[in-house]
Amino acid sequence: MRAELSKLAIVSLGEGRLSSTTSIDGTRVTTLVEGAAAGIADQRALGDLLQGLHEIAVAQAVSEVTIDVRELKFLNSSCFKELVSWLSKVQKLPPAERYAVRFLSDPKRHWWHRSSLTALSGFAQGLMTIEEAP
Repeated sequence: MRAELSKLAIVSLGEGRLSSTTSIDGTRVTTLVEGAAAGIADQRALGDLLQGLHEIAVAQAVSEVTIDVRELKFLNSSCFKELVSWLSKVQKLPPAERYAVRFLSDPKRHWWHRSSLTALSGFAQGLMTIEEAP
């Protein structure tokens, strides 16, 4: 499993210097995403990360994937679309194979965390939760 997780790391890609680390604990996967997702390279990297998370979650029968975005300073609309696409894939899974998605958010980053994540949760009702964490 470690080898698969190592493939999920984003390290200083593109314009926004986006990075991530992922860990797995039993049936839960947690990914910390930091920096800014501002350009095409960031969009591709984020899309690859989310696809990898999805594949691991399905293969390992994961119950929950947590995305910690407290240190994500910016997310442009193209990168936001990657989140929508990922959640759409989760929704298309048979109910017994779906995993919960939890976002850890910083309430101080109101401009995109609260408004964008709230909109995203409306799209993924019953699948996604948002937890404001310090």
